[in-house]
Parts: sequence; structure tokens; C-alpha cells
Amino acid sequence: MHPRGARRGRTQDRRAVRRAPRWWTARALVGISAVVAFVGTALFALRTRTGQELDAAGFGLLAAPDAPAHLVRGLVAATALAVAAWALVSALRRRRGPGPRPPWGVFILALLAPLLTYASAVVLRDIALTRPDLGVEGYAQNTLPSGHTALVCALAIATVMLRRRPSRALVRCLVTLVVVAAWANVASMAHRPADVLAGALLAIVIGVAADTTSRIPVRGHRPAPARE
Repeated sequence: MHPRGARRGRTQDRRAVRRAPRWWTARALVGISAVVAFVGTALFALRTRTGQELDAAGFGLLAAPDAPAHLVRGLVAATALAVAAWALVSALRRRRGPGPRPPWGVFILALLAPLLTYASAVVLRDIALTRPDLGVEGYAQNTLPSGHTALVCALAIATVMLRRRPSRALVRCLVTLVVVAAWANVASMAHRPADVLAGALLAIVIGVAADTTSRIPVRGHRPAPARE
């Protein structure tokens, strides 16, 4: 390697080391905030009468014809899956082509995170969490967190992980998908408002952990050089 190139590489390494504390701190704050918000949402919505009443009122505010809401609910999930699949294929092509190659850990974690998110939502909703009867009208079954909203949000985060530096247009599209998925779940009366909020927060917790893990440099591993 040319001496000037070696000095440039060492300078970039030092800058990366200086940025590391801020990088870890930002992700830790996001992850911890999402955990606290999830726990607070679950306790308030499930264990307090006020929380249950607000959830019941949310149905009236966001109600929509049943058939269109269910249709939108399915279309949003299919769209999020298609976008994530496109990001996966695009990342695989980048790995085979010239330029920096995404590490395999990114692919593995981007695939596992949505599966883990959905499985966690089902376990929390059907086993771990209960909704006591506090005298509020509505169905008594616990539906928090929303597995559908959690999955759509997790697919959006996986897309960002695979793209690494997504465009603003793509980020807006992904945020819109999550918002529409949350609305459709409430409008179709499949979930209460707190359910979709908790589902999104659960996806953020697992997504931040997956993205952070995928960015940890492996000791002794160097990115593959670009092909000529």
C-alpha cells in the first residue's frame, strides 16, 4: 500500500474510534427509551381504567368501514414485505459487485429481527400480558401488542439495515407504511390504539438491538476489497 494511502486509512480508523462513543450512546438512548415507553404503554393501557377507556374511545375516533380497512391492512403488510425483499436482493447484488460489500451478519440479523419481533409480540399478547376487567365496555381479550403492526415496523427497520444509507424518499415511504398499518389495525377493530403503539415500540427495541449488533466490527475481520 502506498504510504499516503496507509496514512489516510489510519486517519479514518481514528475518526471512527472517536465517533464510536456517540454512536453507541445514541442507539442506547433510543433502545432504552423504547423499552420504557413500551412498559409504560402496557401498564397504562392494561392496568388502569383511564387507559382502557382511552383505548375504547380510540375505536370511535378511528373507525372505518370494515372491508376497506381489512383490505388496507393486508396490502400494507404485503407492501412492507415486498420492499424488504427488494432491499435484500439489492444488498446481495452489492455484495457480488464492485465496491464495499455488506457483511453477512447484516443479512442474518435483518432476516431474524422481523421473525423475532413477531414471535415476541405473540408471546407477550397471548401468554405474558393480561387485561383485567375494570368495567370498561368492549371485548375483554388482551390484544396488546399488535403483531401485525410490529411486523410491518420490523420489516421497515430491516429495509433500512439492508440499505444502510436509505434515501429520504424511502424513509418517508417506510414511515407511511407503519402509520397506515397502525391506522388499519384500529379502523378494522383488530387492535386497540395502545396495541399498535406497543407493537411499533417492540419492533424498535428489537430493531435497534439488531442494527447495533450488525455494526459491531468483528475482531480480525476486514471488509473485502473492491473488485477491479
